[in-house]
Amino acid sequence: MKIIYSLFFAAILLILVAFGCNAKPAATASVSPEKTPERSTNVKRSYAAGGFFPANQVELRMMVEKYLKDAKPPEVDEPIVAVVSPHAGYPFSGPLAAYDFKLFEGKQIKTVYILGINHRAGFDGISVYTGGAYGTPLGAAKVDEEAAAKLLKASPRFMDLPQAHENEHSLEVMVPFIQVVLPDAKIVPIVFSWPNLEDCKIAAKALAEQFVPGETVVVASSDMSHDHLYKEAVSMDKGTLELMKNLDVEGLAARLQSGKGELCGAGPVLTAMFLAKELGAHGTILGYTTSGDVVGDTRSRIVGYGAVAFSGMKKTSEKKNDEEERITAAGKDADTLTGQEKKAMLSIARQTLDEFIKEGNVPKIDFKKLNMPVLEERRGLFVTLHKGKNKDLRGCIGYIEAIKPVGEAIQDMAVNASTKDPRFRPVSPGELKDIKIEISLLSPLKRITNPDDIIPFKNGVVVKQGWHQGLFLPQVWEQIPDKNTFMEHLCAGKAGLAPDAWKDKKTELYVFTVEHFEEEH
Repeated sequence: MKIIYSLFFAAILLILVAFGCNAKPAATASVSPEKTPERSTNVKRSYAAGGFFPANQVELRMMVEKYLKDAKPPEVDEPIVAVVSPHAGYPFSGPLAAYDFKLFEGKQIKTVYILGINHRAGFDGISVYTGGAYGTPLGAAKVDEEAAAKLLKASPRFMDLPQAHENEHSLEVMVPFIQVVLPDAKIVPIVFSWPNLEDCKIAAKALAEQFVPGETVVVASSDMSHDHLYKEAVSMDKGTLELMKNLDVEGLAARLQSGKGELCGAGPVLTAMFLAKELGAHGTILGYTTSGDVVGDTRSRIVGYGAVAFSGMKKTSEKKNDEEERITAAGKDADTLTGQEKKAMLSIARQTLDEFIKEGNVPKIDFKKLNMPVLEERRGLFVTLHKGKNKDLRGCIGYIEAIKPVGEAIQDMAVNASTKDPRFRPVSPGELKDIKIEISLLSPLKRITNPDDIIPFKNGVVVKQGWHQGLFLPQVWEQIPDKNTFMEHLCAGKAGLAPDAWKDKKTELYVFTVEHFEEEH
């Protein structure tokens, strides 16, 4: 499992590498959009029945009801935002999972977003099951198609890839509990592959925008440590649970990356934590057990199971002010920066680049002291490095979404453009004097349905179809001024699609504008 965790965090930030700088992203998917099963109003067959839980309807209902009756979680009086629930076979993790779902008894929850992990197939993005229903021996759990459709529109990172949900138990083991406790609720099944941290932020942001207190809730599916001796596993999981409870996302990410903690559903858990922080919730550890405790064997290697709840919300006035701030930042047009602001941003990028390449450190900058509100706005941006008189490309990486405040994002991308663009070797200290930095500040993505709405030399474009997607910055028009050729290169060279895929109604098109500026020397 440690290999898996290394792969998970090796992907952090790199997923956006070279998105708009003339290079085809590496293909990581092993699930093919061409194999998408027909759904419409069909019920997805149960994969877990007869293995992870009983295939007999009566037996399954009696088992779930007994687990719920016996569950004694700590009292949580505030509205529930999300829970973390284990997903092993019911005899092992079912009694603890009941601690989570016991909190929903008597609630009028209408939609449950279930976040799971695909243990087998790899794909780039986040798959939302958009139609039909999940089948279990207790019947069909209907999908909230309206809520699912909104997620697909929220970001190009969301995709409609139903085959990613096939032969996977992490979401399905949650469904019978939902069917018993919340029989009228609909579900939105969401599957992560091995996502990067930025995908977790994007997902949390989209969920926050759709969250309705008392009517929606998120269930993050994950087991904990795997295949460790009892004492080691319990110690490892205890530290992980404390970080979850304290909503220390960065601390938990670092712990997982180091191997000191393990979560097979790291993506779902980190997303739930980002969501809880966004909404002003706090964490409560509901319970913990292990496979060793269940079978009475504390000498063999075991699996850990934890249950955590995130509850409470910001006051209405606080939430309103935060929302107004986001709307103001998102609505800011391009070409609004002052010369002083541009100079400050380039200075931050240069200081970061030089210090990191020469000394391996990222300088600590107090952005508040600079007294420039734009540095604390959340905007998508790219940092591009050019070298020499011919301005040869030397690296280009960026955030498409408004993930971090501009100041922090500039530092991140200055480091990544110089060391983590897979097309180039890392920048050396001797090259710094020949490198010129360019920053591109992005407007929010806008979905369009007609390719005629794309304005050459003004719009950057994102194309997306299933797990295939690609981006060109507006600067690429200078190299490819013809719209047909521009779009064909974007589809074939960046997204791995057919050259004319941009004319296909199945392909999603997004446009944006940028304000780009560069060093003068």
